[in-house]
Amino acid sequence: MREAALKAWFWALDYWQATVWQLQALRRPGEQLPRERRAKHVVVIPGVFEPLTFMAVLMRDARRAGYVVHGLSVLGYNTGEIPRAAKDVDAYIREHDLRNVTILAHSKGGLIGKYLQAMFDTDDRIDRMVAVATPFAGSVLAGLLPVRSVRDFLPTAEIITQLQRISNVNHRIVSIYGSFDPHIPKGSFLPGAKNIQVRSMGHFRILKTPDVRQAVLENLG
Repeated sequence: MREAALKAWFWALDYWQATVWQLQALRRPGEQLPRERRAKHVVVIPGVFEPLTFMAVLMRDARRAGYVVHGLSVLGYNTGEIPRAAKDVDAYIREHDLRNVTILAHSKGGLIGKYLQAMFDTDDRIDRMVAVATPFAGSVLAGLLPVRSVRDFLPTAEIITQLQRISNVNHRIVSIYGSFDPHIPKGSFLPGAKNIQVRSMGHFRILKTPDVRQAVLENLG
């Protein structure tokens, strides 16, 4: 009973944090930082229905650590199909001739990043991806919402099964996830990847917790 109450509390905190970031997005423009060809670039891909404000803390940390951070406004609220989004990110990387790229992703963003690595990165512009709370094996809870962009996360969805069959890029992925994720009951473990489970709980609020921030910075490359 106590464990269930604790999880319910963290679930409520999670949605409160998501609401705050959504409201902040109404009055803050997407962040586009200067680009330097020889620098280490971090390309940020948020999750579904997420403006860049969800990633603001991690973006700020990366910038302070000396990375050139690219927040992609081209994805909007990231409700489109994963292959199309991956193509858009690839187009951005090529348009600006970025190399030495680390993808920093949350949730659906990690699926887009993996598809991008596997299908579009033919000339090794991307060194690695650091993904936080990504449903690499899908989520059984995706069927609760009758929305295409969410139902694509079902374990039986075509894009999820396709990505699971692709394993040749897994060694270039760092998957970071909490001890409890209300959106991904079975977690974000990815075979062949570097998997890091932190003590923090949640799907959204962990994007600002100290253990996730530290794990991200230690693995940006």
